[in-house]
Amino acid sequence: MQQYPEYFRHKQVLDIGCNSGFFTLNFVKRLLPQSLLGIDIDQGLIEAARRNLQKEKTDFSLTEAELFALNK
Repeated sequence: MQQYPEYFRHKQVLDIGCNSGFFTLNFVKRLLPQSLLGIDIDQGLIEAARRNLQKEKTDFSLTEAELFALNK
């Protein structure tokens, strides 16, 4: 992905299986998408991702980086 940042910069991105958001946050900081939608099946991991996003010093907010848990 880092070889082709233009594929992601200022684009809408979907992160399926975002877990606690570690990869998602690094992706946001390095590749600067316009928006990012993170999805995971585990509500606990989504809550952890939300907390991690709030802790990070990034211009992304929860309204831009939507995080959803899929209901079983």
